[in-house]
Amino acid sequence: MACKRGRYLFLRENKENTVVSYIKGVKYLGYSLYVNKGKYQLTVHPKSKAKMKSRLKY
Repeated sequence: MACKRGRYLFLRENKENTVVSYIKGVKYLGYSLYVNKGKYQLTVHPKSKAKMKSRLKY
C-alpha cells in the first residue's frame, strides 16, 4: 500500500477476515448493504439481528 509521498505502510493483512466480493450480503461492523430500485441502502445484518434477539430472550 503506497502513501502520497511514495513511502509504504508495512501492515500485515489478516487473510482470514479479508474478502473480495460483491457488496450484497457482506457483513461489516454488524451492518450490510442491499440494493433497492438501483439505490444502495444500509441495514442491520441478519446475523446481528439474530444475535441481539437471543440476548434479549435470555
